[in-house]
Amino acid sequence: MSTVILIAGGSCSGKSTLCSTALSRVEPAGVVIPTDNFYKDLSSFSEEQLLNHNFDMPSAIDKDWLCSAVESLAESKPAEVPVYDFSTHTRTSETKIIQPAEFVFIEGLFTLCQQELLVLASLKVFVECPADIRLARRIIRDTSERGRGVESVINQYLSTVRPMHEKYIYPSREEADCVFDGEGDMEQITDDLIDKIYGLRKSG
Repeated sequence: MSTVILIAGGSCSGKSTLCSTALSRVEPAGVVIPTDNFYKDLSSFSEEQLLNHNFDMPSAIDKDWLCSAVESLAESKPAEVPVYDFSTHTRTSETKIIQPAEFVFIEGLFTLCQQELLVLASLKVFVECPADIRLARRIIRDTSERGRGVESVINQYLSTVRPMHEKYIYPSREEADCVFDGEGDMEQITDDLIDKIYGLRKSG
């Protein structure tokens, strides 16, 4: 059986960075699955529907596919995952086959909101970061990587990102075994996370 580590937190809190640095410490014995890949395909939506769509609630994710993939990896079996194009809000025609690994990091907004994932996890992590820092990071990311305008990013933050964070994501912090500061020294945070992960293996 593989060790499944769930890493949750608000948008641009530092989840992906923590996963990336943690993966570099355990490679080749680790793999990261971003739950963003499991956003539902919106190719049939009009431009107006896309503008009004709420991407920041758990139902925006294809939970069945996500949980099936994580369950396979937890059982040390390969898993097929979708590839999502954020510039068009559609799934590409390609999928990826993820090979099993000793350590499986599942990273995303809603990883601690899904009971089906919680029961598979050996360690549950929440990355905390102030709202202003997260918003600044999100503006930089979405304008540089996803082709969006600043006004669009801010409007989305105010209409869905912030209220859904308060309704779903922050309350899921209560499920976490440990909470890390997304503004902190990432190398030190990674050290602490790796210590906890290897501690699980020793105790198991």
